[in-house]
Amino acid sequence: MPTIDAIIVAYNSGAWLQRSVDACLASVDVDKVIVCDNASTDGSVAKLVSDSRLQVIHMGGNLGFSRACNAGWRSSHAEQIAFVNPDCLVEATHLAALAQHLQDPQIGVISALLLNADGSPQSPSLRRDPTPYRSAVQLLGLAQWLPALAVNIPPPSSPGLVTVDACSGALMLMRRATLDVLQGFDEGYFLHCEDLDLCRRARAHGLRVVVDTRVRVVHHKGTSSQADSNQVALYKTDGMLRYFETFDAAKASAVTRWLVRTALQRRRDKLVRALQKPT
Repeated sequence: MPTIDAIIVAYNSGAWLQRSVDACLASVDVDKVIVCDNASTDGSVAKLVSDSRLQVIHMGGNLGFSRACNAGWRSSHAEQIAFVNPDCLVEATHLAALAQHLQDPQIGVISALLLNADGSPQSPSLRRDPTPYRSAVQLLGLAQWLPALAVNIPPPSSPGLVTVDACSGALMLMRRATLDVLQGFDEGYFLHCEDLDLCRRARAHGLRVVVDTRVRVVHHKGTSSQADSNQVALYKTDGMLRYFETFDAAKASAVTRWLVRTALQRRRDKLVRALQKPT
């Protein structure tokens, strides 16, 4: 089997970072772990236990998730790349079990079913493209009545491989050759929606995005981000706007374009005002 290099983006990730590094180093078929540090100030990177299979890339600033991921895989020589969030703890066989699907040349991106700490499935594990209509269904809380028209897809009752539009960037594996063709993540996204973008571009190249729901990984969502919640929401809003303009704006009606742009801009203005308030 081809070897795997695991890429972990760190930003004030605390004790989770060492746990994630240890878990990846202990994983079957993993050759190297590459930590890309976005200028953490909590000492978590400095405290990492030295290992010949561990490489640390210092980004020199908080340059965003996409740029850090790209720096990681471009420094790797492995045939298969696993992007693993520091708060996403894999078991020894998880990455190898997922990587075996990459032997199928039609599969471009593979992920697992992500779980909350209580064992419940996380919604971003299986997703459809967030078109304006689907996003509206999701945001208005109508998904439970219109599940077939929402962004998030419920896990299947019988575990197995599920073809989706997009999976979560918290855990995804790809061939290096695929990343070369796609030129990696779009660095115009700082945090959020870069995974949606990458999956959509992979599909545009005729590749499948799949989730193996037999592989279940606990993702302690949010613990890897120490940023103000309003700042994170601002990054997400900017990502949503970039995604819309990249993929859906040109084919949307004039009314839809106005509604989406206005809604996101108003949300952005509100978040900027909140961030500017003295603490």
